[in-house]
Amino acid sequence: IGSALPTDPFGTAYGYATSGDYYVAYSAGPGASAGTATVSSAGAVTETNGASCIYMTNGTPLDTTP
Repeated sequence: IGSALPTDPFGTAYGYATSGDYYVAYSAGPGASAGTATVSSAGAVTETNGASCIYMTNGTPLDTTP
């Protein structure tokens, strides 16, 4: 385990968020506006700039874009 988050292919550090038993890890993506994601304690993922953000989660919904 490193002391800094690795960078994604677009040059931005990967991000992550947790809440209770749920997690979301995301890449800002290739868009001009970097995307982010959060997860609620019920496992619901909310993303900003969904056309850009790429994420994985054990909550819902699963990311099917791009």
